[in-house]
Amino acid sequence: MKPIYFVAFFDLFAVSLIVPSLSGHFLENNVVWVGSIYGIAQLFSQPFFGSLADRFGTRNVTIVSLLISSFSYYLLSTRTGLAILILARMIAGGSKQTQELSRLVIVNEEKEENRARVVGLFNSVGSAGFILGPIISGFIRESFPGEGFYICARLTSLIFVLNAALVWYFTAPSATSSQLQRVKKTEKEAAATSSTLSQLFKMWDLCLLRLMLTMAILMARFVMPILSERAFGPVRSGMLTSYTSLAGTVSAALASNIIPNLSRRIEVAQLELLTCLGLAVSVLLLALLWGNSFWFLFLAVLFVNCFFTQCSRILLTQLTVARAPVANRGTIMGSVTSLTAVSRSLCDFANAFLLSFGDLGPLLASAALCSLSSLLVARVLPKTQKLKTS
Repeated sequence: MKPIYFVAFFDLFAVSLIVPSLSGHFLENNVVWVGSIYGIAQLFSQPFFGSLADRFGTRNVTIVSLLISSFSYYLLSTRTGLAILILARMIAGGSKQTQELSRLVIVNEEKEENRARVVGLFNSVGSAGFILGPIISGFIRESFPGEGFYICARLTSLIFVLNAALVWYFTAPSATSSQLQRVKKTEKEAAATSSTLSQLFKMWDLCLLRLMLTMAILMARFVMPILSERAFGPVRSGMLTSYTSLAGTVSAALASNIIPNLSRRIEVAQLELLTCLGLAVSVLLLALLWGNSFWFLFLAVLFVNCFFTQCSRILLTQLTVARAPVANRGTIMGSVTSLTAVSRSLCDFANAFLLSFGDLGPLLASAALCSLSSLLVARVLPKTQKLKTS
């Protein structure tokens, strides 16, 4: 198994110890707005880390990212006041780029025909890290009501240090921009000399698609731990989060085999259209089934939603790579992915506002955003077909 898979596993295992309880922690302390700091910091740091990876190599930049992230979660565990909480989330948002840097390694090293399968397996292994974390976190928080959150933050900090050591020991130095010059010369002159900003303007439809889809997915995912903890307590809430991660792991493995086969017969953008519609229908069904006694049906629909989510992650990566020049691919991918940070920063505000109208507000809004996203795919499709023909 590739070392990058282990990095993905331990990265999300560490995050899963603390992130599912963050929104509830902010709500309890009446500082919901602090949740947006992480996303805002990520908006600016992802393009920056992508450009650093192009220049210094993803291995070195990933190690730095993990060590700074470890420090941020240690700060979070000190609970010395609101100022330290804000500083911790700023540092975490500015440095936590492990997943995107790892995907950049895959994009640069894997052949195009293998890329979708490897990205899918990477997502699957990463999701597996989210299975045990919420259960462990739930037991810790229930066993230590006053200290559990901070204990989980310390464990997260420790695991990030161990993951940095894993990256340093097992991963080989990656290619930098100077080693990719021969690739740059093979591209069209216009693409090679155009600025990153102009490239992003050309990809505005794809950027907006990622923004809307990520917002829809995160709204549904972030509100479920809040609703389940209110209804069932921390332990069962952790179990539901772990089931979601298990479903994500299995569905990512399925998607990594299904998407490459389908993409040989169907355009990637057409697959994304079907995925958007599948997400809209599955989230709407989750909203209708929530609070009823049909729990097995609810869990089955949740699995379907996880499958479409994993398909969308693979397909969005494929669409981005198809339209990004190789020479500055890290910067482009970091800039496009930074829209995920925008979605994350807006999610806590949106969920808090929509929850004031009822528990199902965020889920219904998520389904509406998925439906609107399908309209944008109509703009992405012709450009993707044109690139494929060229």
